[in-house]
Amino acid sequence: MKKICILLIALFILLPIIALNGKNYSVSAEEYYSFDCGNEYEVSYITDDGKFTKVACYANFSDAKNKMNELGGDHVVRHSSSLSPTKIVAMVSGNAYSYPARNKDNTSTLSIYQHSDIRDPYQGYKQTYIANHYEMNYIDTDRYYPSVNGGLIKVYINGFEGYTDLEYTDLVPSKFIDKQLPIYLGGNDKSSLNEQPFLVIVRRNYYSVVENNNRRELVYTYHRSYCKPENVNKLDEEFNIVLGLAPDEMTTGAKYYSNNGYDFYTTADYKNIAVTYYPYFQFLPLRSKTNLTSDDLNKAFKAISNSDISVIKDAGAIFIEAQDKYGINALLLYAMAAHESAWGTSYYARTRNNLFGWNAIDGDPNQAASFSTVQDCVFDHAGYNLRLYLDITDPRFFGSSLGNKGSGLNVKYASDPYWGMKISSIAYQIDRYISGNGDLKDTDFYSLSLINKFDVDFKKEANKDSSVLYTSQYGPYYQENFIVINLGEDGNFTKVQSTNPIADDGKVIVRENTLKQRVEYSYTNSVAYIATDVLVSLNRSDIIDIKPTGEYVANIKDMSWDNDKLYISGDAYMPGIVVDEENTITNIITVYDSANKKEYSTVSKTEDGVTGYAASLDLSSLNEGTYNLKIKTSYSKYSKFNSEAVLNSEIKIETIIINGYKYIIQSNTDGITINKTKYDNASSTNISAISELKLVDNLLTIKGKAFRTSQNYSDLTKISYKLQVIEIESDEIIKEYALSVKDSGSFSLNDGFDYKYTSFEGKIDLSNLIKGTYRFVVVVNNDNNISKINLRTTNSDYSLVFDDYGDVTYKITTNPLYSYRIELDVESKVFDYSLINKPSIRNSIVSYTALNLKNGKLNIDGYAWIYYVNFSAENMPNYNLYLVSNDGNLIDIGNSTTACKYNYTEIFESKRSLDNICFSTSYDLKDLKPGIYEIKVGISVTDEENYYDIISLIDRQVKTYEPYENDDRIYSLKVDKVRNTIKLYVETKEGN
Repeated sequence: MKKICILLIALFILLPIIALNGKNYSVSAEEYYSFDCGNEYEVSYITDDGKFTKVACYANFSDAKNKMNELGGDHVVRHSSSLSPTKIVAMVSGNAYSYPARNKDNTSTLSIYQHSDIRDPYQGYKQTYIANHYEMNYIDTDRYYPSVNGGLIKVYINGFEGYTDLEYTDLVPSKFIDKQLPIYLGGNDKSSLNEQPFLVIVRRNYYSVVENNNRRELVYTYHRSYCKPENVNKLDEEFNIVLGLAPDEMTTGAKYYSNNGYDFYTTADYKNIAVTYYPYFQFLPLRSKTNLTSDDLNKAFKAISNSDISVIKDAGAIFIEAQDKYGINALLLYAMAAHESAWGTSYYARTRNNLFGWNAIDGDPNQAASFSTVQDCVFDHAGYNLRLYLDITDPRFFGSSLGNKGSGLNVKYASDPYWGMKISSIAYQIDRYISGNGDLKDTDFYSLSLINKFDVDFKKEANKDSSVLYTSQYGPYYQENFIVINLGEDGNFTKVQSTNPIADDGKVIVRENTLKQRVEYSYTNSVAYIATDVLVSLNRSDIIDIKPTGEYVANIKDMSWDNDKLYISGDAYMPGIVVDEENTITNIITVYDSANKKEYSTVSKTEDGVTGYAASLDLSSLNEGTYNLKIKTSYSKYSKFNSEAVLNSEIKIETIIINGYKYIIQSNTDGITINKTKYDNASSTNISAISELKLVDNLLTIKGKAFRTSQNYSDLTKISYKLQVIEIESDEIIKEYALSVKDSGSFSLNDGFDYKYTSFEGKIDLSNLIKGTYRFVVVVNNDNNISKINLRTTNSDYSLVFDDYGDVTYKITTNPLYSYRIELDVESKVFDYSLINKPSIRNSIVSYTALNLKNGKLNIDGYAWIYYVNFSAENMPNYNLYLVSNDGNLIDIGNSTTACKYNYTEIFESKRSLDNICFSTSYDLKDLKPGIYEIKVGISVTDEENYYDIISLIDRQVKTYEPYENDDRIYSLKVDKVRNTIKLYVETKEGN
């Protein structure tokens, strides 16, 4: 029935480079993605720029899929026979997008089947269908047949879980969606459009809550995966549907995800449920009455559409009359007409009075039926067409609400998976307009209940011996969201509105004898009785026992070593889900890495709705490696609320040695990790750590730890520390200073040794040091066992510590080329180091592409950048080049930023732009006085803030440079052995 708007798509030529969102992407017209496994299956890794790197080739699909799942994350299986540009036939996670245009039978819709092998609807298994470019939640690839370019994938599409043909879909892994990477989709189009592969950035559908005139409304944002050629950003098409009032449990502005439209999760992997909530008009049975009048419908029309050419202008009374006579809610019927006919302005509405797209099938909409009047169309739709969709014996019956692809009219009525949502949105907006700022007149008027048991009897009377009118069974193997209107309880039964009409004689009217006629509906006669204990209220307070009141809780409250086992306890439960004899709870802790996992049962105890767990984990059978912890909570009755989460905690736990293995427990961004390694008591290593480092008026204050492992530091009388200051170029000890030994408190490595007196502190006078570069060594004497330990630190607080004293600057830095050892520069006061600002401790990069002394000039072409900063056209940097002499003179030799000859962003595989990192200068040497000069580069760039750094030009390859001579001077470039800095030597010739 539902029509598809067919877009005429112009063919476009793929250019060598396409710019998307400020980034350049290479495009090949002949091949969209390389494939290196011939006729075999390729397991590939998705790179950060949206390409595929081969991991291995496999002869069969099963082996390839198993390897993909073992690797997990951003891995996929690909095959050359796939009709999709990416060649992906299986993935760990992501979305599938419908593309029935590949069907050789020129079918415009994609079928989705309940059963993987049975497609005959008369065998009781159900199916639905959708149009091109819609998102489906990918579950798994069931099979793949390269010989026919086909296979079967399992998907979830807005409430319907089933199987569909892989060749008519495009698989998009989560990485492309999460990182907004462009991807080629489409192609192999068998329709008349002959649509070619198109580049698109797909976005994930989501729900959100927005404030609107003091009402909190639930909005669904969905995307069609197609991208029009004229869309320069290549983003997919985006649409919004206002569904109605939002539940209190959802936070304004937050994003929620759902694969059925009523179970809402805070995460896109559908593991952390926030609330179960059925949008009212979407799941309100059509066998109901609106509180709005015909005048209300007419007023809403004028406010929302008010088109003079519309055939439903002032037609509100027709819909109210259809409701009273044929038993279809007038507001929902009116909203359906507004949606199907563009508020009565569509071509078929104006020329054929066809408001509902009757016979305007997807493949040939011009078959649309004609009606003599608007009333004739509305009455036919209510009394005949919709009546069949609401008939329990009709194969198209999936419940009597508008619904979604899992239940209601939308399963079979429309190829648009959001058809029911769009109509309910119009109904809500009409109710909102008519109600003004007051209470909504129609929303939540009826009490709705869900039948939570398969194949329930609808009885004629309220007793167990009453005759059965019909059952809730859609088919032998299917029933989802059979929702009824609760008209009140009668003993152990509840009175409900019947979906089928019931005649005056009490008999149910079914489709078999009334196929070609309108059938009237009596709201009074058409009632039935259902056992109360199979009903769950959807919009009343008695749903509290199966409705979460918050997000999944999973925490650690205690973690410690219990002899040789790891004891762990905490809470794990879904708030609001009652635990009792009928609904028991089980918590399982899993210790896992990429290849292994071990599950541990826990002891659970529930008090006041909070379930605590406790377990002792025997880790002895684990292989060496690093493991994570997660917990899974399962409910015996309400399994839809089963959840799992990675465990994390701020609790610090000591490292321990058990049976020759060291266990290190740490907490980081990925949760708790357990590192198990073989421990050798004979092994020993130097350890140093800095806790304080200050420079004030030539005085260095230093505190930290330095010791050698596998020794006892327990007798203070036998321990002494001193600090050596060593000149790096000569490697000579210039100064020695005594340090104080301090108590390290409870510090321990859990290796059986006592490290009580391993801390030191001291104040070091640097005033007698001459200009140069120095490193620090702590000499530890522990009962005549001497250890010389370089002071190192990766603490960013000490990556630049400096103090100006007179005309000298004392500067402390950490050198990553030497394991972040601490180094001291004593130099002339030339630069203001307080201006240095970098996002990280990492040293900035500088190098040259050309460096020489020619024609009396120092010529330098090079590049330099600060890590984690964008050097894009919007953030154009400034480069200043200097010569700094040994006696402290600063000479500016040029300020120049030049275009780069190479794409350094790709060369260095940078996630940030390196498009403008190049500089060039040419400096006349004639005015330089004799001396030694160091070449410095100053970088200033504004990205998120103003970044600045001063770095020396270096040469790690220690090249030989051609000198330059004139009448009285010799100019030469040499590489200094301290940090490989390049220095310019200016010398006077003998006799001058």
